[in-house]
Amino acid sequence: MRHPFQAISPDRIGKVLIPLILLTLIFMITLNWLSAPLSNPSTPNGIISFELAGEVDAARTILASWDAETQLIAALSLGLDYLFLVVYSTAIGMGCIWTTSAFSPNGALLMTTGVLLAWGQWFAALFDGFENAALLNMLLGDLQSPWPQVARIFAITKFTLIALSLIYVMIGALIKIVRRAHPRS
Repeated sequence: MRHPFQAISPDRIGKVLIPLILLTLIFMITLNWLSAPLSNPSTPNGIISFELAGEVDAARTILASWDAETQLIAALSLGLDYLFLVVYSTAIGMGCIWTTSAFSPNGALLMTTGVLLAWGQWFAALFDGFENAALLNMLLGDLQSPWPQVARIFAITKFTLIALSLIYVMIGALIKIVRRAHPRS
């Protein structure tokens, strides 16, 4: 199974990946800054607390802890997240493809894992979009099942795919750094 990013030469991936990582970091910083007012005793993790609420009562408590302005900030944050999910999924997916070369030529299983994780980032983005839709439904007043459960399931799945991919990329990057520092004679 091939991923479309594999059509990009390894040298070119590195040149595209760096700006994508920077753009991802800019989005993360911006969203964290924008979402700071969403944190309170009912939502110690801000919007993530809302994503993982999982139950109508928990979501109701969260929404009650936000005034109209804070709820507007949450809606804006979710809207920007639709742009962010394109950026982070592309950056992490491309990072997975870039990392596959760390496991070549003898690591076919690890290379295949990287390709699957790269595809998984597009699923993570899709799940993030579904999660955002569920959260927006609740913000707009449709605070009933299944929206909190849907948001939680998609959030957990998204976070799992992202975490697995980031671990894969970090391991591969570490291998590449060690190989550069200690080339085989």
